[in-house]
Amino acid sequence: METYQYAYLGLALVIWSLGYHFFGGRFVRPKWKRPGKLIAYLVISWGLLIWIGHFALIFIVGHQLLGAIGHFTICKKNGIDWRTCQPEEKYIALTEKWARGDFS
Repeated sequence: METYQYAYLGLALVIWSLGYHFFGGRFVRPKWKRPGKLIAYLVISWGLLIWIGHFALIFIVGHQLLGAIGHFTICKKNGIDWRTCQPEEKYIALTEKWARGDFS
């Protein structure tokens, strides 16, 4: 791997960690999904870096940016504070509903 690829993977790790910290990652259930999601995100990022090089940065930044925009929009639509995910019960109920495939 080249130096920029390590830097991009580091950036992916930082962006993912900040996104999970600030956008409700603490509510992910069951707990084993947290490292699983991180590993999947880093493996996909690494694969794209090997395959398409610098263009993988579009995925690394774009994936998290779309997630943040979706989080903000959905929280605002459902009366949930997007920064703190409060009221917590309402946020958890919404994420559980989405996990079942009910996007209404």
